Amino acid sequence: MRYNKEKKVKKEVTAAMNHTARKVSMYTLMALLLVATAVMVFLSVLSYDRTTQREARAAALGNMSARIESRGKQLRLILEDRLDALEGVAGTLQGRPGDAEDLATLLRAPARAMGLQWLCFAGADGQAVRDDGEVLDLSGLSCFQRALAGESLLCDGEGDYAGYLLLAVPVGDGEGALLGMQNMAGLGRDLFPGGINVCLLRADGRILTAAPESPLANRVGENLYDMLQVDGAAAEAVSAGETTIQRGSSAMGDFYAVCVPLGTESNWLLCGLIPVSALETQFSFVNEAAFVLEARLGLCALVLIALVAWFSWASNRRLRAEKLRLEWSEERYRILAEDSNEVIWEYDVLNDQLRLGENFAYIYGHEGAHTIEELLDNAHPQEREHLAQVFNALRTGAGSETHATVDFRVRMGAADSARYTWCRAHMSVLFDGRRRRRWLIGKLTDISQERLNAERLEKRARTDALTGLLNRAGLEDAIRMRLEGGPRRKCAVVLLDIDDFKEINDFYGHDVGDDVLRTLADFLRGHFRGTDIVGRLGGDEFMALMEGVDSAERLMHALTRLKQGLARLHAGEVRVGCSAGAALFPENGNSFDALYKSADVALYNAKRAGKGRFSLFAEEADFSPTPQALEHMEYAAYVVDPRTRELLFANAKMCARFPNLRPGEKCYRALMDGAEAPCEGCDAKALLAQAREGAADGGALCGEWLRASLTPVRWPDGREALLFTCKRG
Repeated sequence: MRYNKEKKVKKEVTAAMNHTARKVSMYTLMALLLVATAVMVFLSVLSYDRTTQREARAAALGNMSARIESRGKQLRLILEDRLDALEGVAGTLQGRPGDAEDLATLLRAPARAMGLQWLCFAGADGQAVRDDGEVLDLSGLSCFQRALAGESLLCDGEGDYAGYLLLAVPVGDGEGALLGMQNMAGLGRDLFPGGINVCLLRADGRILTAAPESPLANRVGENLYDMLQVDGAAAEAVSAGETTIQRGSSAMGDFYAVCVPLGTESNWLLCGLIPVSALETQFSFVNEAAFVLEARLGLCALVLIALVAWFSWASNRRLRAEKLRLEWSEERYRILAEDSNEVIWEYDVLNDQLRLGENFAYIYGHEGAHTIEELLDNAHPQEREHLAQVFNALRTGAGSETHATVDFRVRMGAADSARYTWCRAHMSVLFDGRRRRRWLIGKLTDISQERLNAERLEKRARTDALTGLLNRAGLEDAIRMRLEGGPRRKCAVVLLDIDDFKEINDFYGHDVGDDVLRTLADFLRGHFRGTDIVGRLGGDEFMALMEGVDSAERLMHALTRLKQGLARLHAGEVRVGCSAGAALFPENGNSFDALYKSADVALYNAKRAGKGRFSLFAEEADFSPTPQALEHMEYAAYVVDPRTRELLFANAKMCARFPNLRPGEKCYRALMDGAEAPCEGCDAKALLAQAREGAADGGALCGEWLRASLTPVRWPDGREALLFTCKRG
């Protein structure tokens, strides 16, 4: 007793210690999560601060760059306007003679209007006279030479004209050039008002002019790239005409340099200098707003951490309660599943583990599989491949399907057992939190009785209730599958019809007639081989397909044996007599419909020759012109008595073309083409005579309404007649 009590106390202490350890572990994990959350919030706030400063700086530089680009466009337009005005003046000088004094007087007003120091005309030799009378030699200037070649341009001066802006336009075709000069300092005063740090550069970085109040005004002629210590790659980009923003340091302080190409022939650049301190002052309000936002984010993070902690605690309580309810639900399900014919299963896709319900062994007589491959081994070989394809598509995601239903046979009993039963597998895919296919769940349902009932219903739908043979639908499907599905081996179709069956029903009654049908069906079932197809078309007509009959001789031999067997057939006191027609596949038809028509024609010929006759289908050369045979023709046909011009027969294709045709009536145009008088000049007797002699290869009974081939035939009643076969139109 004491030992049991100590054991119980020890067990309770161990459980309490385990519970405490679990709680400590949970709280430690929560503390680590909270610390990690705080660190992430701090890093996020720091990253946000840096990103905000970087984006604000980029926005300020972009704004300044846009201003410099706008000023550059204005400068380019001003210079282009001056150049256009100079070209207008050059147009007035073209071909106009005059001495140097007259030219100087003429050019003085345009020079003052454009703010130029002087404006002169230089001839082809480069000699020019300014408006103050000074003689200039401009032949050595490259600007003059390019203008003399026909080019209008702006360029900075060279040699004695260094520090000046030269404007040059051609006059006439090689007559000379018009040149104007403006001091670069004056240009900066005119073009850069407002005192911003803007300067005009050459492509190599040398400063041409700058705004008067700019620190760069005293550094004209120096290299801006060297002054700001811009690296070589940036200098090359600026020289190539790209808009660039570079940070540099000089004796004047730290600056951002924004350089924009002007797009002129001289490849000049407009460059603006922005002090770093001034730029930071512009977006200081952004930093203040970012600090306020960071403080708010931090406060929100603390509140969020507190909420997460509370929700974690509450969720832990809910999870424990849910786990207990789940255990109860699973136990209830296990008790219900033990007495059910449905097996619940689940498959772990990642671990390739299959778990079948405990009642699998009770229903199917062997232990359940543990993998998909083992389950496939238990499936019937005929359905195994399809089942594997469905499983692979669901677990690998090869298709978009997430549900599937498959009927297959599963083995019953031991591994060496050959007994299988039908079951239906319903399958569904479950995804994990990462949207991966994680589980396949489903159930196996025994449908053996359902399949058995379906097979019985299908067999009943395809079987004749009176004779037990295939009915018309089943017979047609079976023969079509034989002709179309398998190799084209030769075979034959036999169509049988009971002689005087109507008289048997009328004299003996329908019960005896049913006995006759059953007797004939039993005979045919026993006479033909198991590979042959036998069925009842309906009424007193039966059909059989005989395998292995590859010639007319073998077919005739088979019909002779069939005829001999039928000669001794009786149903009680009533003798069962039959007539039959047969056709070969594929000589007499390559489809069920064609073979049926051929056998029907042969049967008609056999019945016309007398009862109990068996006949083979004859080709068109041996063709007997009976209404039955003409109805099965592939083309329109009609028969006329040449003596009375009476229409004896017209098949369905003919009547479809001419609905007014009526057999038994005289041949009037009203029957054919709507005329009311008899055919004039229609000599049917002459056509018959010509057809006998082979002289008539075509004609028409009623004028030219239809071309037809003529054949002299003897109608079943003994009369000579003309057969018109309309193969050509």
